[in-house]
This record gives sequence, C-alpha cells and structure tokens, in this order.
Amino acid sequence: MNMVDPAMAPAEMAELLASARRALEQGDFAGLYRLGIPDFAWLQPGRNRGSGAFPGSKGLRRLRKWTDEGASFSAFGAAVINAGMAVQPATLLHRGLASPGVLAVQMRKGKLLEARWFPDDLDAEDSHFGGEPLPDGPSEQEKAFEAAAALSRTLRKAPDNATLLAMYALYKQGSQGDAAGERPSIMDMVGRAKHDAWTARRGMSREQAMSDYVALVNRLKDAESQEA
Repeated sequence: MNMVDPAMAPAEMAELLASARRALEQGDFAGLYRLGIPDFAWLQPGRNRGSGAFPGSKGLRRLRKWTDEGASFSAFGAAVINAGMAVQPATLLHRGLASPGVLAVQMRKGKLLEARWFPDDLDAEDSHFGGEPLPDGPSEQEKAFEAAAALSRTLRKAPDNATLLAMYALYKQGSQGDAAGERPSIMDMVGRAKHDAWTARRGMSREQAMSDYVALVNRLKDAESQEA
C-alpha cells in the first residue's frame, strides 16, 4: 500500500478505514458519519430511491430512510490507500440484494471527508431499490417536525418533568434514531433520565417519533391557548 498524506500517518489512515468498515458491516451509518467532518457526505449513484448525495446531519436523516431497512456492507477486499484516498472492494447487502462494487473513501486529519459507492451493476441496484431519488430538501413531515421544535420554545411555562422527558426522547428519536452511547452515571441524574427516556423509544421509526413529537407539542400549545 502506498500511503502518502502529510496530514495523517499511515497507521492513522488504516485505523480510520478499519473503523469505517466496522460501522458499515454493522449497518451503522450514524456511526460512519460520526467518523467524519460535520459535512461528511455519502454519495450513492443511480436513479432510484436510495441514490443521491447525503451531506451532513440532514443527509444522514435522508439516507436512513433506506439504510435503516437493513443495509450493510460485507466481503471487504484488500484496500489501496494513497494520499488520503482509500479504494475498498466491498458488497452492499439489502433485503436479498448482494451488490459487489468499490467504496472510495476520502480522509484527512483523522476524519472522513466523503464516501462514494460504485456498484459493478448499477442497473441491478436501480431495479432493486426502485422509485426516484430522494429530494434534497426536507420532507413535509420533517418541516412540521422542525416547526414543532421551534414552537416548543414559545411555551409560556415549562411542562412537568415527565412531559419534558417525552419531548426530549421523541425529538432525539425523530432526529437521530435509536439512542447511542453509554448510560450516564448515577451521579448525572438528569443525563441518566434523558438517556433512559430516549432508550425507551428504541425501535420506534423516525417517522412515528416525529409525528408523536408534533402532536405532543401541539397539544401543549393548544392547552395554553385555552387557559389564556
């Protein structure tokens, strides 16, 4: 392997690539994004519902509309790394699909910059996923979700603790999906309660969490209006 990147030592590049492979093997695209810069982007070719450019946290939310269906990568071949670019043979797995191809990953200063997937048979992926590319902008549900988050900040009085925890958990589940990270220590009672409330929603779809969050905030706002 020829590794020439003044911003990263060869061992650092190999270690970062290995971390990216582990995340992809587990279908943990959120974990992959955590290895990247804030605007890290996944790029998926084709003309189907899974194709497009997915930069940053908003891109991850769009990407997870299909990766959360069980997408992962396996059969990683020998990587070639040169000047911060890694070329990695792999196979995309998704609901019976096994699509071989190549991953091209850019990295610098200990972070991923972008990852591009190049399938050997693009037509096969278009046929498998179907549909049209996801829109770049937020969906109507995502717009309502963010509007509810803004509305929650206009409440005249804070809800009770149980409601606050429900709002927190639904917002986190709707924006990020299942809870990650270790449970805070017993000394951090607030952080522990918030983490437990979020974890209790594990498995709830982002769409359901967004819908429940919007309904909860609207109920609180309506109740204030009736009291006025």
